[in-house]
Amino acid sequence: NLIHSNGVLSNNLNALTLTLDAWIAPSTNLEIDAGDSPSVTFILGNHRASIPGSVTPSDESDWFRIENGTNTLTWTEDNLAAFDLTVEHRGRKA
Repeated sequence: NLIHSNGVLSNNLNALTLTLDAWIAPSTNLEIDAGDSPSVTFILGNHRASIPGSVTPSDESDWFRIENGTNTLTWTEDNLAAFDLTVEHRGRKA
């Protein structure tokens, strides 16, 4: 069974957002690489997939920057009962 996820991830420190619009399986993880070649990967078990066009940044030139210090990330989606949000910041690749 697939669910239609249509939500917005916001960084409250710099007002940048990513809008997700995709049909995904429940318990799918979303991996966001906001580096020099931004990408979004959907992960379910051992399966990894890119869904082109499923994520739209509020600023194409800045994509989704994580600032130094404390960033507050908020996920907003209508009719969503519960979700887990885990953030792992790996820093810039050398």
